[in-house]
Amino acid sequence: MRGKTPSRATRHPRVAVCVASLLGSLLGSLLVSGCGAEAGSPPARTPPPDPTATPSAAASVAGSPPEVPPFGTQPRVSHAERALRNDRLVAEVLRGVAATRGLPVTKPVKSRTLSRDELLAHILSKQDQGAPKEVMRLTGEALAVLELAPVAYDFEAGVNALLQEQIAGLYDPEDATMFLLDDLSASVTEQTLAHELVHALQDQAFGLQGALDWKPRGGDRTAAFQSLVEGDATVGMLAYASENVDGIDDDTLRRIITASAVMSAPDSPPVLVRSLVAPYVDGFAFVQALRRRGGWSAVDEAVRRRPASTEQVLHPAKFDAREKPIDVPDPPLEPLGAGFTMGFVDVMGEQGARTIFEEWTHRKRARDVAAGWGGDAFAVASRPAPAGGQEIVLGWHQRADTPKDAKELADLLGERFGKTCVVREGLGPLTWIAKGADVALVAGPFTRKADRTVAASGTCATATAWAKAMIAAPAKR
Repeated sequence: MRGKTPSRATRHPRVAVCVASLLGSLLGSLLVSGCGAEAGSPPARTPPPDPTATPSAAASVAGSPPEVPPFGTQPRVSHAERALRNDRLVAEVLRGVAATRGLPVTKPVKSRTLSRDELLAHILSKQDQGAPKEVMRLTGEALAVLELAPVAYDFEAGVNALLQEQIAGLYDPEDATMFLLDDLSASVTEQTLAHELVHALQDQAFGLQGALDWKPRGGDRTAAFQSLVEGDATVGMLAYASENVDGIDDDTLRRIITASAVMSAPDSPPVLVRSLVAPYVDGFAFVQALRRRGGWSAVDEAVRRRPASTEQVLHPAKFDAREKPIDVPDPPLEPLGAGFTMGFVDVMGEQGARTIFEEWTHRKRARDVAAGWGGDAFAVASRPAPAGGQEIVLGWHQRADTPKDAKELADLLGERFGKTCVVREGLGPLTWIAKGADVALVAGPFTRKADRTVAASGTCATATAWAKAMIAAPAKR
């Protein structure tokens, strides 16, 4: 969200792989700010000047722009001088954020200024911390077969383009370094620093390195922790910028961030935009709920303890009760026939489910249906196609909290896809079945040809058999 409010990222599917898990994996273990806030967010705060700072560095924070800004392209200033000024600005904002957030500064934070291409290259250099490339590719196929993205959409390229437009800066726990874009205004620079330096304080106090790395079946748990730390950084940034952070509601924040993302990346599928926004807004609401009852110490305890699911983030009472998600087993592959292998299995979680449901109905209903989530297994399998290319099929087994909750989901699927199996042109069969508290959705198989076109290749008999096999498999809390 270039020049607007903060946004998020971490490397390739966790969009994860849940869709909200989607973008989590996309960025791996990085903690990203998607833009400062120039539209609709609180005005930048003026931290006290540093008596040791040079006049130009102090002025950049106080609101009187120096002759040469501390960040950005500065042909008249040496690299060494610019680095010194950047470090001084980072140190000033770090002290101010630490006082607001109530976390100690235990060591200085290194800083670097990069172009947009350089910042994206740094993110991509961390790919070993994100999902494997094949998982990334199959996540894009999952979006296509669920009709959440055009069949010709290049998921990896699209995500990279989205990130390049959205990211203003990031804190990398592995390098313990603050990276900031070189083309930001003074106000965006300060707000981006405020957001990212909360992450630096979190890292110094609690240790974040590796916490957001991709893990098999770990999408929802990772998305939950990411929502918490992004919510913490968002509230900390807003508290630093305004004394009235409690006057900002999560719906307003969601509208601002979403509008910014859509304006800067109008060609991105809406599901990806929602995945980008979700951790910030859901995390903001969770952190505010914690603060209202226990101050920043309650947030500190939550970061130490870590939520087990996005369900706990969305329903703080379930976090308090330590309600565990239902363990839904991997779908068995035998009903699909010989040659199919599992590409990946992940947990979509309540946040990821809601992100998808919003494609099929209005936001309030999507939220209400997703609230019945108890556990799930989201799987994509594939095999070589007889005439070349690859056959791909998606299976999503959801276990609701109650049969009533499962019925609400079944009603939504029935309205969106019909009540009987259909074979779609290009994308193959789509069917779903419900029994008790279980709902299983199967989309595909379809064939992705070498030229990137698609063709239906499965039958309703195969899709229905796989859905029934999922529901027959036991699940437990």
